[in-house]
Amino acid sequence: MTAFGNRGVCQVNGDGTEHAAHVGADAQFGPLVAGVVAEYGRAPGVNDSVSAFSTTPAFYTLTRSLRDHASARGRLRFASGNTLFYSTGGVAYGKLRSAQTTSNTVNSFTLSRTKDNNYGYAFGGGIEQKTGRNFSVVLQYLYTNLEDDDFRLQVGALASTPTINPFVRINRNGTSFQRTGERFGRHNLGVTAHFRF
Repeated sequence: MTAFGNRGVCQVNGDGTEHAAHVGADAQFGPLVAGVVAEYGRAPGVNDSVSAFSTTPAFYTLTRSLRDHASARGRLRFASGNTLFYSTGGVAYGKLRSAQTTSNTVNSFTLSRTKDNNYGYAFGGGIEQKTGRNFSVVLQYLYTNLEDDDFRLQVGALASTPTINPFVRINRNGTSFQRTGERFGRHNLGVTAHFRF
């Protein structure tokens, strides 16, 4: 087993703009407001890549991208006039898509999966400002962490691969690659508009 994340590795994180919709319910107890919220969205362009290099020489890059994501969270807020300060946290879901690129042309490469449902947690906080009878604007920070520990890249032998090839010399079945970082974390700073019934 070879792990991406040791010496000779570089990482690239991609940012993107996303959109989401959410619904929730609140109950007020004096200055405290408690509630729940469910959220679903799409996040095109949110990805991270990690690369390694071998002495063959060749490069190997694994990329995972987040597309669909959702969360179900509780919220606890403190009201001060028309402003709410709050914290939020709960469970999270995301669909991660995986891909690989390499300059190695003498081995075969097989992904254990190209997309998967991943689960984890999300927490953060924000400020909600009432701007009308039923409208408010929210500035929110949210950190999401998803488990991603079952991805593997299997490097095998082509028919023309010599027996001295380092990926099949010890084990004829090949070498399995995985990331040392088994979780996918992302930071999100967003502005949303709320309509209250």
